[in-house]
Order: sequence, then C-alpha cells, then structure tokens
Amino acid sequence: MTNKDIKNAYVGTTPVKAMYLGSTKVYPTGPKGVYILDIDNKLFKKDKWDIKNNSKAMGVAVITDNCAFCIQIIEDGRLYPFTTDGHLIDEFPSVVTTKDREVALKDFKGYSNSNTITGNDWDRIYEAIFAAWVEWPNGHTNGYVGSLGEWQELYQHIDEVNEYLALIDGDPIDSYYWSSTLYDTEAVWIFLAYPSTPNLSGEDFSLTSDTATVRSFYPIDLSEVTVVQ
Repeated sequence: MTNKDIKNAYVGTTPVKAMYLGSTKVYPTGPKGVYILDIDNKLFKKDKWDIKNNSKAMGVAVITDNCAFCIQIIEDGRLYPFTTDGHLIDEFPSVVTTKDREVALKDFKGYSNSNTITGNDWDRIYEAIFAAWVEWPNGHTNGYVGSLGEWQELYQHIDEVNEYLALIDGDPIDSYYWSSTLYDTEAVWIFLAYPSTPNLSGEDFSLTSDTATVRSFYPIDLSEVTVVQ
C-alpha cells in the first residue's frame, strides 16, 4: 500500500490528517501543494496572502503524499562542509545510508536524520546539520537539513516554490544543497537545484570535506495547520 492508495482515514467518524503505516507517517487527507506558512500555523495560497504580513511568514510550505515541511525564507550565502576537518561520518543505523539512488530518493526522514546525527555531537562535527539550526520567525530553532527525498519533492514544484519565496521577499532555491541522506561514511547525497538549467539539476553525492549550501527545513504537523480559504 502506498500513500496514494489512502484516500480517507478515520478514527471512528473523525477524519485524521496523518497516520502511520508501520513506522512511516503518511498523509491521507489534508492540503497538498505549495503554500505560505505563517507563524500562526495558517497556510495561504498566493492569492490569499497579503504582503503587508510578510513579517509573519515562516517560509514556503511543501506538502505532498510523502512529506510536509517549510523551507527557510533566506540563505546566508555561505558554503559549508558536511563535517569539520573532513571528519568521517559515524554509523547511524536509523539514518538512510545507501549508494543506491532509488533508495536514497525514498528517504523522507530529514527531521529524524538531522536529530539523530547531531544527538551526541558535543563537538559540533556535523557542521552542515548545525547550520540548519536557525531561529525561525515563530521563535523556534528546530530547523533541519532535508533528506534527498524531500529535496526531490520540493524540486517537483521548484518554479512555484520560488514564486512564493519572491512574494515574501525570500531568496530563490538556486544552488546545490546538502541533504541528510548519507552515501557512506565518507560522502553524503546532495541535491542540485538549478531552475534555469534543469539538465544540470538532480541528485549527486559529495565528500564530507566538500562544501555546499544549507537551506533549513522546518517540520509541519498537518494536525496543527489550517488552510485560509
């Protein structure tokens, strides 16, 4: 069974917005697509958004059958190594680590990946992951590095995402970005997102000592958001 097989889900007579198949969270009902998310957990299509409220914007939300997240409004313009001093990656059994492209693209657990990787990193070795710990407009700091699957889902809507980012005075997605999906102990999957040159876009991998852009993601709990009609 896939997420698309689940059209409606109920607890008794109450519809639910998310449920689990095993350990995988799926979204049988609720909004899909690209929205502006504000600090009050409200989702807006562009025709419903008032630019006078840009100070209340969290970022641009991407919601699909597989994941739900908000992308940071701005980038800091820096390139980060994945680890400091070319440090090798520890083994994390719960983090997808694969050289298989198709397996990597099915990883939608960026939030879990990031928290696991930094969980006991008192020396802040995983520099790219820590760079995603930005303060969001709602005051929270629980940003994370998106998984390769999440980046792929975002790229399916890249023009619309960048249109929405421009509406809230944001920086476009137009670079190569670290993911939190691991290739092996020496390399990490990255996503190349170049809207003007789609032939150059897609997934690749880089050594931990290489540098790439970090764009912070924010987890969305669909049970807590409402769409403004």
